[in-house]
Amino acid sequence: MDFLANQEGSAPVVTAAMHLDLVLGRMGLTKSAVAMPQNVLLPITPVDLRAIRRLLALESAERWTIGGAGFYRQADGRFAVVGPAVGAPNAAAVLENLAALGARHLIAFGWCGSLQGWLKTGALVVPERAIREEGTSYHYLPAGVVAEASRGLVETVLSACQAAGQPAVTGTVWTTDALYREARAKVLAFQAQGVLGVEMETSAIFAVGAHLGIEIAVLLLVSDELGGSEWQVGFGSEGFRAAHEAACRIAIAAAGALS
Repeated sequence: MDFLANQEGSAPVVTAAMHLDLVLGRMGLTKSAVAMPQNVLLPITPVDLRAIRRLLALESAERWTIGGAGFYRQADGRFAVVGPAVGAPNAAAVLENLAALGARHLIAFGWCGSLQGWLKTGALVVPERAIREEGTSYHYLPAGVVAEASRGLVETVLSACQAAGQPAVTGTVWTTDALYREARAKVLAFQAQGVLGVEMETSAIFAVGAHLGIEIAVLLLVSDELGGSEWQVGFGSEGFRAAHEAACRIAIAAAGALS
């Protein structure tokens, strides 16, 4: 079955703007009342969101919850913090809502599993492109189009890494919807192609951003290693926690440098 049949050129029945009007109306608010800055930091996991809220002292900041994601507006207005957004469909919905609220530049921060033996837990990856092995991106970009980051924002993130004294690698990551179907043969094939890591959101984030006119870059922290003979778990370790704190600070600095 072609699940994209009859989609091209046909308007959606429900848009993000329509949904926002409904949800905000029930809260007694309007889109103008909750307008976001054009610049956004998107922590992908709840752990990332909690850490960034703590670092920015956002526990008592203005907040709205839409579709499970918290929207936090800082007092200085430089950028908003919105999240979490785990998984491609959820991330797409969050981006749709952000675009409807005026977002135009976004830094996303999350985790990935390394596919390369030399890329260890705690390393930083700034994807330039992503392999589209999730279903969401195909509703936003044709199958033959590469899901890519915005080059200028990639440079912004790399500059923030450099300023923090934390090296980062760039290249391709693999995005999948199926967390428990990362087959060994596929891992080895992608490893041979030089693919850096695997995660669940990046290709959809790039595709939705391209469709909606939002410039996007992603910063990923290696949380575990899949490229060897056995799965090496890094998250939960003291070293990972320290690397996560540093990476959160880099993501904040990158978002603060958006123009």
